[in-house]
Amino acid sequence: MKKYRAAIFDIDDTLYDSKTKTFINSSIEGIKKLQENKVKVILATGRPPQTASAIFQYGVKPDYIVCVNGHIILNEDNQIIHQCTFSKDLVNRIYQYCLENDIGLLWKYPDLTYEYIHKDVFNNFYYKTKDSIKKVVFDIKDEHKRRCPNGGCLGCSSKKADVFNAHFAREAVAIKIDELSSDLLLYGVNKLSGVKTVLEKEKIGFHQCIGFGDNNNDLEILSEVKTSVAVGNGSEQLKQKVAERWDARISLLKEALGIGETETSETEVPEAEMTQVDINKFNAKFEFYTGDEVSAENVKTLLNIAKNSLGSYEITPI
Repeated sequence: MKKYRAAIFDIDDTLYDSKTKTFINSSIEGIKKLQENKVKVILATGRPPQTASAIFQYGVKPDYIVCVNGHIILNEDNQIIHQCTFSKDLVNRIYQYCLENDIGLLWKYPDLTYEYIHKDVFNNFYYKTKDSIKKVVFDIKDEHKRRCPNGGCLGCSSKKADVFNAHFAREAVAIKIDELSSDLLLYGVNKLSGVKTVLEKEKIGFHQCIGFGDNNNDLEILSEVKTSVAVGNGSEQLKQKVAERWDARISLLKEALGIGETETSETEVPEAEMTQVDINKFNAKFEFYTGDEVSAENVKTLLNIAKNSLGSYEITPI
């Protein structure tokens, strides 16, 4: 198997089981094995540091944690090495807008989360882990006057979030979590920008990475990495985008080999004349266009291409 230099993971419903409120054992063991093989492990999450760092309790120390959707980056010692903050003026204007438009509002800080305007949907965040409710402050509405927040959440419909985005264009962005809540980000700051900062520091390219995610705020990262994996319980939009990416690669592969439903290419080699050289070319082109890891659901597609186009094929265990 080709050695990746970095593996990028979302946390919730990717590494963390929201139903049992625990990190998945197989995921923890997988991270340990990756680090044993000198692969950098980067977590990219919407969680603030106080809940993102809960994974340390399971005996693993990710090389980096990109928290609050890119606004804070922690190193392996759980120290902040990079952060972006909302200005006091922007916080004031967002707070006033949310009051006037009946939108719930949370502000996230490295140590605590502050509820400025309550909405019941926020209970999903307060009880995400067994101890997360202890990190929420309900009775202070002016914390931003003392220090600036690193991100937040809105409690409103997708339609209201769209109107919010139009109002605060090029200042702040609401990214849909579900039908009643959205992550609140500074314009230009997101999981992807945070991961880019880490990769530049480590001198690693996205083409040397594999990424795992489950929700829409993982789309940008999964579109950049060499190999992208949408976990089974991921959003339909995410699964569709990852599937489209796979389909595009298969189309490129077919085009390069001169196979498919289009007219016969001049470079196509008749099945009866296939040689080991042709098979080697197929392997090389497949790796170039798709990487050398194939998800289980796409193995059959690959085998059919090989069988129908080459006449013979060989499976190499990894």
